[in-house]
Amino acid sequence: ALRADRVVVFAAVREEASALEYAADELRADYSVALAVVHSGSAAALEQVAESLWADQNFVLSAVQHDAANFRHASAFLQKDTTFILRVFGRNLMVLSHVQAELLADS
Repeated sequence: ALRADRVVVFAAVREEASALEYAADELRADYSVALAVVHSGSAAALEQVAESLWADQNFVLSAVQHDAANFRHASAFLQKDTTFILRVFGRNLMVLSHVQAELLADS
């Protein structure tokens, strides 16, 4: 089916990020497809990216480098990992406004 065809889905999300909603689950977890969605700037489409990618440090770093607001999609674990947060700051200091206040107080 077209929903599971990586080439078709990749082309579709590059044209219209919201097309990810119709992609097969394995393609919602595809790093390159999801990164195309990140670069689209579509906040609604980001909701369709697989949770497993939002738990992947490299993916989140790439997403945050594009837009600090993407940090809010990171897994709860990554949002509380102070070592990771310091790495994120190295990519985009604007993330500071998206980090939980209690984490900053503990530092």
